[in-house]
Amino acid sequence: MKLRIKSDGTQFGTCVVDENGRDISSHITGVSFVHSAGGVPVANLELHLVEIEEYDGKVVMIGPDGKEVRRIEYADGSVDDYSADD
Repeated sequence: MKLRIKSDGTQFGTCVVDENGRDISSHITGVSFVHSAGGVPVANLELHLVEIEEYDGKVVMIGPDGKEVRRIEYADGSVDDYSADD
C-alpha cells in the first residue's frame, strides 16, 4: 500500500491518506521522521492493531541503532528469540 503523509508543520496538522486519497489518520497512533546527512529520509508510522486477512511479507524488528533484533534477554534471565526461520 502506498501512503502519502501531509503535514502543515503543526502538532495536529498531519494526516495520512492511502493511494486512493482516503484519509486513514484515525488508524495512526504516531508519526516520526528521521533524516540524517547524506541519508534517505525515513518516516515511521505507528498503527492501531487491526485485523489482517492476509499478509505476504517479512516482519523484521529494528533496534534504535538500526540493527536487526533477533534476541532479547531480560534482567530476570528470560529470553525472547526472534531468529528468522529462513
